[in-house]
Amino acid sequence: MKFLIKIITILLISSLNVNSGEITDMEWTILGDIKVFYYDKNIKSTFTKVECYAYKKNSDAPIGGGTGLGTASGTATIRVEVPEKYENKSGLSMKCKTVN
Repeated sequence: MKFLIKIITILLISSLNVNSGEITDMEWTILGDIKVFYYDKNIKSTFTKVECYAYKKNSDAPIGGGTGLGTASGTATIRVEVPEKYENKSGLSMKCKTVN
């Protein structure tokens, strides 16, 4: 019985959506959006969707977001739209994750 519980626990832990990627760079575009460059070794194809969200400093509510598709090399470029009053300002944080 203990063995069965251990196996079930291992299977549950391995099936959790672990976000192992990282944002490698960000830049403001001429349109006022943020272009996010993201890498995750688990991205294997162009069918992997990546979502990114922009946050104000010390806030849990996103102020903008965007999606992009991965490449076979594990990279993705995501365009994140933010309200005009935040355009070209520093102090925003960004979080990204893959969506299967």
